[in-house]
Amino acid sequence: MASRFSISSSAFDINIGGPAEAIGLDKQGAIIDPGEDVRVRIKGRGTAKGSTQADAWGIRGGTFIFGVQRDRLTGEATAEGLSPEIKVTAIGIEAAYIHMGDGNDRLIGKATAKGLNPTDDVKAIGLKDVEIDLGAGNDRVTAIAKGNGIKLGVYNTTINGGGGDDVFDIQSGQGTIEGGNDLDTLMLEGNFEDYNFAEISNLELGVNITKVNSSTLYSTDLDVSEVERFRFSGQSGFLEYDELF
Repeated sequence: MASRFSISSSAFDINIGGPAEAIGLDKQGAIIDPGEDVRVRIKGRGTAKGSTQADAWGIRGGTFIFGVQRDRLTGEATAEGLSPEIKVTAIGIEAAYIHMGDGNDRLIGKATAKGLNPTDDVKAIGLKDVEIDLGAGNDRVTAIAKGNGIKLGVYNTTINGGGGDDVFDIQSGQGTIEGGNDLDTLMLEGNFEDYNFAEISNLELGVNITKVNSSTLYSTDLDVSEVERFRFSGQSGFLEYDELF
């Protein structure tokens, strides 16, 4: 039987008269490598509520290297502004390198950011500045962003699926996804008609995906390759790669 390794860390900061900052699991500069045949469960949760600024991270920084078991890595962040027109930022996982190894693994980045009034200074990002290598296995990446401001599942994030039937449930965002071998699925919010699809001819099953009528800094812009199926939250069923064009 495989041994187990787990970390669960939470941080909470509320400041009625000033800024608040909470980092559930701060691993900047650290390497977490529990071993090849170890089942891993790691979770960081940060909650910040501030009157002049609110910043929260689930997990910030670190190199995570996992083995052959069914591993799970989760970062959850919630940030809330207690005054109008202030900066509110929530990031599930930021600035990390993650190698999930073999096995059927789960990687989750979840962020919720709420301001008293929705502005561009309110941001929720599930995975930001993250490099992910899923390795072999039927893996799933879930990136969730909620709130009343800018919401992106991923931002400046690279995902390499490797072998196995992988699912990339990322909602929206900017980055690069390489599905790898076997049958892979990309899931986005909204409907097929909400997006532009441009073939990338020098990549296998290559496509650039952007949001229709959106040119803001934080609009969706994804380079995708070796992904066979696409699904949209606003409609049932799947589309094959050839049906995008």
